[in-house]
Amino acid sequence: MNQNQYYWDISKQKYIAYFKDTQEIQIVDKEQIKRDFFSDDPKNWKAIKDILFLDKEIIKSRYFTFSPFKPEEWKANGHIYKNTYIKTNIQKKVQEEIKKGVENQKKDFIFLSKYPHINALLQNLIPLQEQREYFLNWFSYILATNKKTRTAILLRGIPGTGKGVFWQQIISYYYGENFTLTLDNDSLKSNFTPRGLDRVMFVLYNEIKGDFRDGNAMYEKLKMHISDDKIRIEEKGVQALESDNHFNTILFSNHKTPLQIQGGDRRYSIFSTRSRKLRDVALEDFNETEVQFIENIQKERDDFLINLSCYRYDSVKATTCLDTEEKEAIYRSSMTKIEILADKIRNLDENYLVNELVEIAESTENIEDLFKDIKITTYYDNQKLNLEKTISELFAEMKDSLIDNAYCRTSTLVLYYRLFVERNADMSKIGKHLTEHIGVTNSNGRIKGQRARVRVIKEFQDKNYVSKFLPF
Repeated sequence: MNQNQYYWDISKQKYIAYFKDTQEIQIVDKEQIKRDFFSDDPKNWKAIKDILFLDKEIIKSRYFTFSPFKPEEWKANGHIYKNTYIKTNIQKKVQEEIKKGVENQKKDFIFLSKYPHINALLQNLIPLQEQREYFLNWFSYILATNKKTRTAILLRGIPGTGKGVFWQQIISYYYGENFTLTLDNDSLKSNFTPRGLDRVMFVLYNEIKGDFRDGNAMYEKLKMHISDDKIRIEEKGVQALESDNHFNTILFSNHKTPLQIQGGDRRYSIFSTRSRKLRDVALEDFNETEVQFIENIQKERDDFLINLSCYRYDSVKATTCLDTEEKEAIYRSSMTKIEILADKIRNLDENYLVNELVEIAESTENIEDLFKDIKITTYYDNQKLNLEKTISELFAEMKDSLIDNAYCRTSTLVLYYRLFVERNADMSKIGKHLTEHIGVTNSNGRIKGQRARVRVIKEFQDKNYVSKFLPF
């Protein structure tokens, strides 16, 4: 008799086969069940009556669902539920170790010295210690909780450094191939959802390369995948539905500007790998071939995963992105100057709009003319503190006006445009760009009780958006 398990899926109204060896679940028909369950000989299974399929001892009825935080089977509301999420053996070992309690938790990463090959792989992928410890904390949180961090790691570097090895030998090994998924650029450009995205725990976006001709469509799709609790499943020829989003995300790229990064981004931590092939690490540091190096990773990984999952992780750090020089460089190269300015204004980035403004102003010979444009009648001498005070006051006025009224002076935006975008641009060009990227003009605004020509920035009309800039 076939050792696979068969069920009637009540929610789908379909017969389901559960394959023990591969942990796969597939829809099957009655004839397939007859062949597999009763006999390989058609003379025998053709005579089986359909009444057998109503016998609960032969075909059990279940509600099938993907639930990482539930057991393999449970009862609720008078129904029996069957979990399509199956833990791997190493996951079960990890969970057993976690249950032993906080006293077993690691307070640092000294234990990495026990795993020289994995440690060497990590150092090649993330050379800077601060970044590497951030990554290990992030990954430990995921191993221990199975929760979404709502942040993503992007590893950027030349091919052959070991990015794929870490994915295949560590992440995919831990969750199992059935519950990890590798996607590419085409998947992000498609109008349809990749099959299985609602039934995985980790997704790798491989060889990501931003196509900025289509605006920020790819950025927006990634944002939903990384952050949202729900995901829209839309397959060709199938009615769209909404499903729970359980997966965490890692991205690999060999490109200098793999995707668009917007200011104030709270999703991406971006690290650069070494420019050293993994085969060279294996040969020069261990006198091994790359194959032998990977075999030794396989010997170390179970104990490594158990110890890492027992690290006393910082949940706030794990769910907060790490700002890096790589991230700032991608941000500046993936957006135009006016897009950066609009982004900085929407996020009221004082560091950018004040400190860098002071630096630009001090190096500009005709700064007086620009200040006249915004009707600052008192111009201090070119001393840093006085100049910074003037510009800081300007920023404070803009911030108060935006929070209170959702608009700011047009003349202030003109100053910012001429300093950050194009020094000698004419007013028609400036006006067109301000309307397109920042906000529409309104001649009935009031600043400090006086009428002023302003531009309305629609984001600040949303109270929820404004609340993030308030001091309470």
